Amino acid sequence: MFKRLSVSEIAEIISAVAIVIGLIVVGIELNQNTQAQKSNTTQSIVRDYVDSVALLVTDEELTDIYIRGAADIENLSNVESLRFYSMLYNLTRAYEQLHISYKEGLIEPGVWNGFKQQMVESYKAQGIRDYWYMRKHWYSVSFQEHIDIIINTETEYEIPTYINRSEGLD
Repeated sequence: MFKRLSVSEIAEIISAVAIVIGLIVVGIELNQNTQAQKSNTTQSIVRDYVDSVALLVTDEELTDIYIRGAADIENLSNVESLRFYSMLYNLTRAYEQLHISYKEGLIEPGVWNGFKQQMVESYKAQGIRDYWYMRKHWYSVSFQEHIDIIINTETEYEIPTYINRSEGLD
C-alpha cells in the first residue's frame, strides 16, 4: 500500500512544509507592515495638514487676513498678501502631498474624500483661485491637473460673512 519513507525523504517533506509555512508567515508580516506604513503615512500627512490649518484658526489676525484674502487679494496690503500666500502655500503643499499619497494607495478613499471636499470648498473663493493661477507652476503637473479640474467644475461663490459666535450664547 504505502511505501515506507526513508529518513531523508521525511526530512525533505518536513523542510518543504516548513518553507511553505515560512512563506505564509512572511506574507502575513508584509501585509501587516504595509498596513502599518499606510496608517503611519496617513497620520503624518493629516497631522501636517491639521497643523497648517491650526495656525490659521488660532491667530485672529491670520484668520482675518485669510478671510479677506480669500474673498479678494486686492483687500490685502503687501505684507498681508505675503502672509496670505504663505498660508496658502503651506496648505496647498500639504494637500498636494495628500493627493500624491492617495494616488499611491497610502490614504484610504474616505479620508481622501474629506480633504478633497475641503479643497473644493476652498477653491470656490476668488482670492484662492487667484493664488493658484499665479503659483500653480510650483506644483506637480498631476496636481495642477487635479486642482484645475476642481476649479473648472465648481462655481465661484461669495465668502460668507462670519458672525461672532459668542454673541447670544448666554
